[in-house]
Amino acid sequence: MHLVSEWGTSRADGSGGVFTQESETWLNFLHQNGISWANWSLCDKNETSAALKPGTPTNRPWTDNDLTPSGKFVFSHF
Repeated sequence: MHLVSEWGTSRADGSGGVFTQESETWLNFLHQNGISWANWSLCDKNETSAALKPGTPTNRPWTDNDLTPSGKFVFSHF
């Protein structure tokens, strides 16, 4: 089994992007080669790589309204 332990939709510093076209190319490559993945970053930090909007509660299921553009892109690929 192969696994990419983390990748993101932004620059390495968590800002810039969301680079959906490049991320789509990356996910297609992983899928075509049978490689599993984990995305960075499942947090509510105020940066474009974060999947959750700042202040998103942790005591209830998340909705689409809680997701950032990066989060919506990543969650749509589960």
